[in-house]
Amino acid sequence: MRKLILWTSIFLAVLLISMFSFLKLTSTERSASNATTPLKDTTTATQGDVQSKTQKEPGKGRRKSDRQKVPVVRSGDTLLSALPSDFKAAQKEILRARKQLGKAAPKGPYVVIDCNANKIFLRTEDSIMLEATCSTGSGGDLIDSTTGRHWIFNTPRGVFKIENKITEPWWRKPDWAFIEENEDIPKNESDRLDPNVMGDYALGFGDGFYIHGTIYERLLGMNVTHGCVRVGTDDLAVIYKRCPIGTPIYIF
Repeated sequence: MRKLILWTSIFLAVLLISMFSFLKLTSTERSASNATTPLKDTTTATQGDVQSKTQKEPGKGRRKSDRQKVPVVRSGDTLLSALPSDFKAAQKEILRARKQLGKAAPKGPYVVIDCNANKIFLRTEDSIMLEATCSTGSGGDLIDSTTGRHWIFNTPRGVFKIENKITEPWWRKPDWAFIEENEDIPKNESDRLDPNVMGDYALGFGDGFYIHGTIYERLLGMNVTHGCVRVGTDDLAVIYKRCPIGTPIYIF
């Protein structure tokens, strides 16, 4: 029950961050992505804006009109700005915020990724369907000494959705993959393709970022990726089968 309350709170917090644009990534750097064969070679991926209890007056002898001049606030209501002092305006603001929050809430399963704990959850509003260990971005950076190009390997934070699903994905190595290994960037396109490192499935959530498998399962639980989210074989199969295109993803 404590876990359910905790993750419900986290879910509400992420929704409010998205709705009010409260949290913005200010970095002007561009992050690298793990693009697969169906996508063009995006050597960098833009890190932009990502993408109470009902109250009553207890005092006796108060007139009914006085007791009603307290806005009705339910548990879970949150506003990022102060309520108007006028009762009717305050009540209207609360109802408006509650309506917006209701529209933003997912109607089915959704994915939550905790980049600090390296945990991925498949859940609904009131239940956790899967909790698994994953690996997310290392936060490291790479500079090409020849051209000055700069990559930062972060997993993007914010609200996303599954945009495409691929079985038996191939990784098309971007330039940074060769620069990182002190190798020459190949001129032959086929030299960029690697069919062995992304596991059985890949679920894209924009800008070349994917949830995918890994041959380095011993590193799950660590921040070691170039921005994608790595998941173990069995857990990835569950996520792939239960998440249709359009499934919301919340990353923090």
